[in-house]
Amino acid sequence: MDAVLPSSSEDEYVTAYQVWPGNNRFCCGGRLMTGPAEDWPSNCCAWSAILIISTCYFIFAAPYLYSHVSPALPILTVALLVITVGFFLTTSFSDPGIIPRKQWSRLMRSDDEERKGEEEKLGGERDEALNKICETCQISRPPRASHCSICDNCVEVFDHHCPFVNNCIGKRNYPFFLGFLLSVTLLAIIVMAGFVLSMRKSGEGDEGMSTTMLIILGIFLGLPTLFLSVALLSFCGWHLYLICSGKTTRERLKGLSSDHASSGACPCGMFSTWQKRGESLLGLTQRVHRSRLIHQNTPPLSSASSSSSSSSAAAPISGTFVV
Repeated sequence: MDAVLPSSSEDEYVTAYQVWPGNNRFCCGGRLMTGPAEDWPSNCCAWSAILIISTCYFIFAAPYLYSHVSPALPILTVALLVITVGFFLTTSFSDPGIIPRKQWSRLMRSDDEERKGEEEKLGGERDEALNKICETCQISRPPRASHCSICDNCVEVFDHHCPFVNNCIGKRNYPFFLGFLLSVTLLAIIVMAGFVLSMRKSGEGDEGMSTTMLIILGIFLGLPTLFLSVALLSFCGWHLYLICSGKTTRERLKGLSSDHASSGACPCGMFSTWQKRGESLLGLTQRVHRSRLIHQNTPPLSSASSSSSSSSAAAPISGTFVV
């Protein structure tokens, strides 16, 4: 039997992100969102590769490069590392362009009438003859949108789900993803160049690290960095090609049309896919009255989930909204 969530005079409202129906996790009171917890191995691998290799570079190679080659190399590496981490965080903790589910849209509109124009906010890309129905979200998807089975959301201009950044890549965070991809590739190249330059100078008899230490670093850090550099360069080339062709990864791999005519894209395709980022349609920080939420066998919301400084997963919804 459906039961109304208990309410009290002190806490009659919940923040919308606490009852989010997808698999996302949130922090800072719903202002930041990321993907599901199942991505943590790949996400930790990406963070470890960036931070561990960079740390070893600054410990073993940067002091020698600063004093014997040029101070510009370590300084440039610091700048690239900061930019890389910034783009990484922005890509991981931003709304990729999620299209709200039917029930979610009805709930948000009922609490905020200004959201009743949500259909027009989808960028004018709707073409009812081309739209497909998502059975999970119960919405008519605009062209180029797709449902991500990992995050359990429909995403506008869906490119792919990236476990390394722990988020979907779509219309709203693709520019950040591309910035991360370019910056981390440059970082890998300059770190690799720093290791090689240090080894070459030591081989010429300049004062620096011992040959044994350089060989160890070359095997355990230089070779992995070289492999990552080649892989990242290939990945960058792939996405630059996609940008020039105006297609997404999903469209290219599945041989789908990007529907340039219906999406208002430029014929040449250059940057037309991602030129309009748009605003988020989710309203995750809105307050919703508890009496308007009905669940089936759903435990009460944890008081810890209301903290604005800690990360938490959204409470699953097994019932329906009442509007």
